Amino acid sequence: MQRAAAAGATIIDVIAYPFVTDFDAVLEKNPPTTWGTYVNRLKIGGAKITLDGSPQGKTASFTTPYLTGGPGGEMNWRGEPGFPEDEVKAFVKKAYDLGLPLNMHANGDAAIDMLLRVHEYGGSHGDQGHQGRRDDQGREDDLQGRVSVWPSSRRKGEGP
Repeated sequence: MQRAAAAGATIIDVIAYPFVTDFDAVLEKNPPTTWGTYVNRLKIGGAKITLDGSPQGKTASFTTPYLTGGPGGEMNWRGEPGFPEDEVKAFVKKAYDLGLPLNMHANGDAAIDMLLRVHEYGGSHGDQGHQGRRDDQGREDDLQGRVSVWPSSRRKGEGP
């Protein structure tokens, strides 16, 4: 993206969120002080991590089993996280310590529970623009009393 932007190929403003697996490589070439500033219509807006998959693909992580089993017919399937929680904690803590906004994708209620645990573990330093993405499948108690994390969408009454 940066090469395309430098060549003038970006005709609209673009905000990039490097994924957790690319985070360190992006940091090497782009110190945190450069994030959040447009250069040639491109800015790095923060970092991204996906904590689970989609309910449609039966890869979202829930506390209760899917009614129709897993994607391969597994019984009592609850989905699974995209990364082990310890790895997520380390990534979140690093992003928060650097003062960078973090976009965390979580669909299932177990993934949303993880999002809240790692957010608290990371010790967010005020409102850095953190976003809990796709909170379509959460429980009503998930975000009560939580500040500095906000859902990007919310549809009541939907679940696994």
